[in-house]
Amino acid sequence: MTENRFKIFKWLVAIVALLLGPSLLLAALWISDTHEEVRRADRAVRGLEAIDALRPLVMARAMRQRPTGDHSWLDRTAPLFSDPDEMRALKAAFGKAAGSGTHAEGLRAIRTLVRLVFRATEIEAATPPRFAGVPAQVIDHALSAARASLSFVDIGHRLTGRQELNRWDRMALPVQGGQYKAVSDQISRLAVVFVADLPTADRAKLDGLIETYRGANGRFQAAAGRLVRGLGDVDYGDQIELGEVVATYPALVDANAALLFSLVDSLTRTLKERSAALSSTVLATMLVCIVSIVGALAAAIGVCWSLTKRTKRELADIGAYDPLTGLPNRSTMLLTLQRMIADSAETQAPLAVFHIDLNRFKAINDTLGVETGDALLRRVGAELAGLIDPEDGIARIAGDQFVVVSRRLYRKHDLMRFARSICDAVARPKRLNGELCRVTARMGVSAALARDTSADQLLLDAELALRSPADGDGSDIRFFREDMRQAFKASNATAQRLRRALEDGHVEPWFQPQVCIRTGRVIGFEALVRWIDPDRGVIPNGMFLPVAAEFDLGDDIDRMVRCKALKALNGWRKAGFETGHIGLNMTASHLSRTEHVDELIRDVEEAGVPPRQVSLEVLESVMLDETAAGPIIANLERLSGMGFFIELDDFGTGHAGLASLRDLKVNRVKIDRSFVSGVDTNPELATLTNALIQLALSLNIEVLAEGVEREAERRWLLDHGCQAVQGYLVSKAMPDDAVPDWCTIWHERCPRQGDAADWQTAAA
Repeated sequence: MTENRFKIFKWLVAIVALLLGPSLLLAALWISDTHEEVRRADRAVRGLEAIDALRPLVMARAMRQRPTGDHSWLDRTAPLFSDPDEMRALKAAFGKAAGSGTHAEGLRAIRTLVRLVFRATEIEAATPPRFAGVPAQVIDHALSAARASLSFVDIGHRLTGRQELNRWDRMALPVQGGQYKAVSDQISRLAVVFVADLPTADRAKLDGLIETYRGANGRFQAAAGRLVRGLGDVDYGDQIELGEVVATYPALVDANAALLFSLVDSLTRTLKERSAALSSTVLATMLVCIVSIVGALAAAIGVCWSLTKRTKRELADIGAYDPLTGLPNRSTMLLTLQRMIADSAETQAPLAVFHIDLNRFKAINDTLGVETGDALLRRVGAELAGLIDPEDGIARIAGDQFVVVSRRLYRKHDLMRFARSICDAVARPKRLNGELCRVTARMGVSAALARDTSADQLLLDAELALRSPADGDGSDIRFFREDMRQAFKASNATAQRLRRALEDGHVEPWFQPQVCIRTGRVIGFEALVRWIDPDRGVIPNGMFLPVAAEFDLGDDIDRMVRCKALKALNGWRKAGFETGHIGLNMTASHLSRTEHVDELIRDVEEAGVPPRQVSLEVLESVMLDETAAGPIIANLERLSGMGFFIELDDFGTGHAGLASLRDLKVNRVKIDRSFVSGVDTNPELATLTNALIQLALSLNIEVLAEGVEREAERRWLLDHGCQAVQGYLVSKAMPDDAVPDWCTIWHERCPRQGDAADWQTAAA
């Protein structure tokens, strides 16, 4: 008996040691991580102080004065940089910022300096999650706006010295004004988001600066707009009236700089306070850890006595947890929720389910690798687990989806506050495997009293809320409503019919012609998806494309449309009809994955169609996702090298136009219909549309206008350099068997340049 007791004692000692070791390790890791946050915050403060020291240089450059920056700035900032390449870039940028180059070049160099400091000191990573990268955007936009407004004034001064203005002179101010407007209008909006989470004292001051900036910006834009509109009546440089723009410019510079550097000051104070609070927390936690470890030793001894009884049950629970994150899985969450409901069935206790899905996770998994994606899921799971109370529940139920259950929330504003804290935690930048990863969350929320619901119903309601369209307020948090259940049933029924339609071949491309604006010659067709139901006829796209996206049928639809369109094109070629390009719409998910691009190439080869006759239409907005943009550009370069025709669709609406034209090998841009409808009667719209056309033409890129419905619109586009049109003025989309007859009739009536009657007759 004594020997057995001694063996038990040895096992107890070993178990206690096993329990204490991880506890000490976890405590040390937590303290180390928190200390690293303190170090990061302090380093970010030094970076912000370096940015603040650039104030005199920014003002001198913006006011077109000789640079007066402190040249010791470089020596004080250099210790923040450990990478030799970044240090060389810093020196080069400072040389341009404080050198003898133009003031616009100096401001561009200052913007580069700020970006280098942000990256080297990890300011965004140190910023509290509630700001979600907004300060960096405001500072970057403010410097961009300063350079854009200065360039506008410089161009105006340069043009006043010209004797006679040519077409390019007239285009320079509208294009530059458009670039300034695009960036300046974002500043006050982003600043308001940042200011909303500041202390009251800072908020009051910055609210006043925002209003001052809005006023100065509005006056400058109004003066610039009048100047641009007046260019049509000016033939010589000395006729340009630049005085109003010059008069409003100093106030704009002062307001922009005051807002910019006040934001820097507020962010600096916020990070200093964060550093001090974290330092105090580390000291307090070290004391708590010591007490906790002693308590853990005592608790471990008690746990050991029941270890044998629990071992069998724990072995049975191995299949109840997600092996990647260590969180409960879906089945375990269902059991947990059933137990919560049973425990609270006789009370008024509330239960709430938060169904969370990660936005952009697929792009990170595809571009940065599965290991980084797994690390991201583990980090998100750990952060979510840290937000909940012990009596709450959490699970990873599938892929990038998590569920959190709370038994303490019921009122909508409490649910919204907790949901917002989840979104903030997920949106916080995470450095994983050497890469800075950013994802956001969208979620569905359902809540009920325990006695009025079931586990299955609560989980289903939260999932239905997640799947439902946004309410129009831009929020990614959706609360369950009873009408969502009926909407889901209707969507599910539509999805089932759509699957059968795909199996039966009732989804097909219809073709809308694209013609030369001068000669009327057919130069191509865009393939547009149509669902032809045997009983209902043509189903409107708006009734099934959102359902296709919700039920992951988009890839199947795109594949069927592509294959049928290529087959139709090959048939027309064999029949002797020259129809030009076939335009295929390409999504970001297709272009970001090599296997999808390989599939496209195989389909084209199997159809016997030359790549030069296939136009790949890429939405301009796909370039806004920085993570996915790299693979997309690489794949488009590959396709362009093989001879495919690359077309930028909806040009002017994606807010990335200049960057897209710079980074992509674009053969043609398609001016969105919003820039075409009424262009002949709306002077402001005409100015913007003309600037887009001239920008593309100056880069030797073809221009096609979509949605042309009236002869007056076509005439205006013809007069301003547009080369091709597409829209109801020419023809609606048609099935493939109607294309040959339409081409024959159209070319027989082929409209002559400028002859409105012929265009209308041919389209009849």
